[in-house]
Parts: sequence; C-alpha cells; structure tokens
Amino acid sequence: MLRPFQEFATPRHIIQDNQVDDTLDGTEPIIPTITIDHHLNTVSDYFIAIPQVLELVSDAILLSYTKNATIISTISVTFPDLEAGDEMEHHDNNDDQDDEFDEDEQLYRSSANYSIKQDEKKINVFQITLPSNTKINLITIPTFKNKFIYNMLSIKILDEYKINEQLICLGTSELNNNETINKLISKSISSFPSKLLINQVPDLAPPHFITGSAGALISRSNIKKIKNVNLIVDAEGAFHMDLERFNYEALVDLGIVLSDYLSLNQSVVQNIENKLKFRKASSGSSGLYL
Repeated sequence: MLRPFQEFATPRHIIQDNQVDDTLDGTEPIIPTITIDHHLNTVSDYFIAIPQVLELVSDAILLSYTKNATIISTISVTFPDLEAGDEMEHHDNNDDQDDEFDEDEQLYRSSANYSIKQDEKKINVFQITLPSNTKINLITIPTFKNKFIYNMLSIKILDEYKINEQLICLGTSELNNNETINKLISKSISSFPSKLLINQVPDLAPPHFITGSAGALISRSNIKKIKNVNLIVDAEGAFHMDLERFNYEALVDLGIVLSDYLSLNQSVVQNIENKLKFRKASSGSSGLYL
C-alpha cells in the first residue's frame, strides 16, 4: 500500500544551511598562557606527577618529608586574552550607548567567562631529597574543566624539567579481575630489579584507558623518548569529570608499591592509611570520592 508523500524533519546529525549562522558564530576558543617561575635548580632523578583526584598520595609523601621538601617552581595557568577581551568589550559598550542592551547575552558571556576563569591555577612543584641523595620532583596537577590544558601543561613540563631517570605518573582506570593497581611501562625499560614489588603488578592492557593529566604526560613522554613508569589505580565513575570512586585497598597498594620502588620512608604508607581511614569514616562507605 502506498502512503502519501510526507516531508520528514531533517535528522539531527545534518546541519541545515539556515542553521549554520545560528549555531556557529566563528568565536575562537580562549587559549591559556602557561608560565613557569623557577626558584631553584630543577634537575631531578625522578619526576612524579599526581592528579588532584589522588592528591592524598601527594599529601602523604610531603608529610613524610616535611624537612626535606622545597618548592622549586611555580606554574601559572592564566587567560590574559580573556581579560583583554573584557576590557575591549567594556570600551565598545561605552562607545555604543545607543545600542539595545541584551541582558541574556550579557548573562551568557559572564557565565562563560566565569567558567573559563575557574581554570586559572597556580601549581607548586616540590623537590624532595632522599637520604641516598636521590632527588624527586613532585607535582599535583589540578582538575581542569578545559581538558586541552592537560596537553599544554604536559608539553610545558617536559620541555622545562630535566629528568635524569624516569617520569612517574599516577592515574586511574576501571580495572577488572579484582585488580587494585596496574602498571604501564615505556618500551625503553626492559626490566626491574627482581626484588621490587612492581614486578608483581599486572600490566595495563586493552581495553583499559588513561585520561587526564596522566594520559597527556605519558603520551608526550613517549614522543620525547623519556622513560616513564606509570601506576594506575582501580576506580569507577565519571572519569571525564575527574570524579572517580576508589576503593580503600587500591590506594594502600599504590602507596606500598610506590614507596618500595623509590625507597621512600615507611611513614608514607602509614600516612596514606591514616588519611584514608579519616575519609572513609566521613563518607560512611567502603568507596571514596576523592
């Protein structure tokens, strides 16, 4: 049976000609400026990068080395183009007093600018000197709404800091087989001393993935041929929002393996356990949103 011809609406994935001007205004994205102010010598044997969602580990390490940790650099993420645009817009508005004031547009711009400025950060880079005279640089990378900043930051960090031995990144992924942590090692590292616990950590394999600061740094370090050792913690949740849920055992295991690998003070693991107990009691569950 033939039905009468009927014109259907344009599918959502097809942009109609008369919609282009309404949806694509040609506005260029606001690109941040990343600057680094070095206070002391930044050369290190190891460089540890920890995302904000795992800052508990950073705090535990720094707490164990209060007397041996020094701020060697400050990294600033700013949006000077946004400030210049605001000044220019304010000047134009004063010149065009006869133009109709669009309250909705002004509110939208204010909201968008406020969201962008939330990504303005100042990040301290610490250097810890172990009793063996091994120097370790440590950075806790904040959460950015604009994920492109992770790529820019990774380029800047690996261009500015000389790493004699290895880059060590901590990250998250949804692991399986009840594994708490996995490792991802660059091809330039063939093996580890047999006594190290890291040999017992399973390798990260597809289809697992790493995002955020860890993913950006690992990719960039491979391009620059920098040796990297990466420990990935079991987590679940909104990875794209840097909001993951961890289990207690995963972070404790991470602390044990990392401390063993770098010969850190035994108090590091104890500090992690104490901080986890406090947060676990506050959350009232076996999982932690950090």
